[in-house]
Amino acid sequence: TSCEYTLKEYMKMILSITTPDDGAVSTGKISFIGDQRWWMPITNEYQNDCKYRNLSPTTIHNYKKYLKYFFEWLDKEYPEINNLEQIHAIHVKKWITSLQDKNAKIVSINSYITTIKGFFNWASEYESDEMDNRGQYKVLLEVNPLVKLKKLKAPKTLTTFLSEREVEILLDHCDERNFYGRRLNISLLLFISTGMRRFEFSSIKMQDIDFNTHQIRIMGKGIKERIVPIVPGIRNQFYKYIDARNKIMARNKQGHDYLWISMKGTANMGGTTVYEDIKRLSAKCGLHLTRLVHKLRNTFAAWETIKGTADYKIMKIGGWSDNSMLLHYREGLFDYSDHKNNFAESEGPEGFYPSQVLYNKNKCTEHNH
Repeated sequence: TSCEYTLKEYMKMILSITTPDDGAVSTGKISFIGDQRWWMPITNEYQNDCKYRNLSPTTIHNYKKYLKYFFEWLDKEYPEINNLEQIHAIHVKKWITSLQDKNAKIVSINSYITTIKGFFNWASEYESDEMDNRGQYKVLLEVNPLVKLKKLKAPKTLTTFLSEREVEILLDHCDERNFYGRRLNISLLLFISTGMRRFEFSSIKMQDIDFNTHQIRIMGKGIKERIVPIVPGIRNQFYKYIDARNKIMARNKQGHDYLWISMKGTANMGGTTVYEDIKRLSAKCGLHLTRLVHKLRNTFAAWETIKGTADYKIMKIGGWSDNSMLLHYREGLFDYSDHKNNFAESEGPEGFYPSQVLYNKNKCTEHNH
């Protein structure tokens, strides 16, 4: 089913209005078109509205995926339901319960709830530019049944970040003698030194890199553009990766502009590949860390705080509009000097590890004294 129909075309194709009894409310009913499921045209139109509101492609993709999860479950459990008016809060609650029975994470379930509520809110406000036989605009849904639906209460846990030693172990297992290892090495260094998100990382193109100022232009969450630095300590590895990338592209006669490429240069290395690569590396090192890619973002916030970087600079680089999330990320901070056993044993890139900066500061202080 195409997602490119206009609002008017959708209403003409898929909306038939039932003739109301005395006192009844006129309600839009969705019918099947060919072999497609009844909810597909509606969710497609919702995606069009998301595009109109200029939501990010990643957000729209997730909305589409979450809605598909719900409606496919609904088709299986309640095959008699064939329009939005028949769906009530109890149906959504039973779906949530089924997810809990499968041990789905609370954070994931709450994302589904947010998406479903947003969709039904949109449907309850949606009006066609056509009128029914009572002179009223045709609608999808008269009443939003999910107004009172609440997200699950999640246990309050402290966020954690990686120690220098853990990062050192990860980097030590990246074999920079081959392209895969070099790509993995600079990926880790860039994630930790900039705090960028996975989708931001995988979307970088060569044209986004300023080789004169050593900066990268990022299109972040909420379609907000920002600039992140290629810090001096990792520039050498970063530009070595680009040299290797360019040779692979030339050898395989590829012309796309993505920075992170597959082993043969034929395609962009997507966010899923990034996640799987780092997950495999973690298992290989025997660390078995959960949510590792996101933990790298936590590590950026914590390490920069330990180094003494001002909050506004951390927020600017990491893409936070207020400090609430930044404060959340560094709740688990401790006195770093008490954890010297977790310091990196090797020197590492210049200024990369917090202990390097702390040591240099102490050295300068002793010298001045």
